[in-house]
Amino acid sequence: MKIALFSPFCSQNYGTVLQAFSLAKVLNSLGHECEYIDWCYYKQSKWNRLKFLLRHPLYVFYRNKNQKHRSKDLSYSFLKEDKYMSIISKNRIFCDKYTPHVKYKYPIDELSSLEKHYDKFIVGSDQTWSPNALYQYSPYYLSFIKDSSKKASYACSCGTTNLPSNFRTFLGLKLKSFDKLSCREQTNAASLTSLLNKDVNCVLDPTLLVNRENWSNYFLPVENMPKKYILCYILGEKKNISEYAEKLGREKSLPVYYILTRPTYENKQNVLQGVGCQEFLWLIDNCEYLVTDSFHGTIFALNFGRNFISFDKHPTETSYDNGRLLEILSAVQLESHYHIDSNEEMPAEIDYSKVSCVLAEKREKSLMYLKSLL
Repeated sequence: MKIALFSPFCSQNYGTVLQAFSLAKVLNSLGHECEYIDWCYYKQSKWNRLKFLLRHPLYVFYRNKNQKHRSKDLSYSFLKEDKYMSIISKNRIFCDKYTPHVKYKYPIDELSSLEKHYDKFIVGSDQTWSPNALYQYSPYYLSFIKDSSKKASYACSCGTTNLPSNFRTFLGLKLKSFDKLSCREQTNAASLTSLLNKDVNCVLDPTLLVNRENWSNYFLPVENMPKKYILCYILGEKKNISEYAEKLGREKSLPVYYILTRPTYENKQNVLQGVGCQEFLWLIDNCEYLVTDSFHGTIFALNFGRNFISFDKHPTETSYDNGRLLEILSAVQLESHYHIDSNEEMPAEIDYSKVSCVLAEKREKSLMYLKSLL
């Protein structure tokens, strides 16, 4: 079977890159040919932009609304600096080598031409159904595909478990035509099941479909690292996360290393610059403790059997993404490893014999669902 995959697949974000790679790898292992479709709103020329705006007159309004909303969130303008561009460059090399994708970037108005070339269209995981202001123009709802039997999803994430009412209405209209549906978060799977009056399965993030043994084939060691260390992978800027890591380092007499993700951490004592996704995997696999506010950081620690503490990256009162962290930790009975305050004590070391059994059962069910799509 020839499969077109839709999901972000190349980014500075390690989780984005690795979830896309994982889904393609598993589908290939099941004997199918698959590739990610790269897309854009329109080709970069004044004429193409004008044609797009004539067809989609509200695009500028929603784009400006989205930019205004994002301006209230964490800034990512620093990603254009060399020390951060090197991360994107390494991840792009990984994608070109290991993640199958088309070389042409399709404008969204050309995507309908793909229907005759693929047997199945699967929307992947990483926040593909996110309620940002531009969701009306997203190809991740496969509106350009007429044959509903070709449309499916695997572990789609909304990035939040608190879905706005207008977005729920939109989802109800767009997802009815899908043949099979699944979400990464149990809360959203249950919500959409009720909304659509059809089964929406809850399945594992694609990275958890690949076990640690298979991931080890892609590890890239980082030179001059001590045998024992605490690793910080922090995407936000909450001071109490690094404060907790430093406190843990003093208690355990271990050095604390930071993967450079934001300018906030550039002046830390042990900063690891230009870490690509393969080095990211190796660093987690070899750390004594991981301190993180990242969803994918957390689940890689689970997958690799490492001790960890997870924080939410946003202030609790305005948080929108801690629900997905708590869901996966609750599933493996590790809620005590989710912290809010830097003064909380380190919980007991994890008994991974129990965690591994839970993950193995969920992995089998998720693979059964994936096979049912095909």
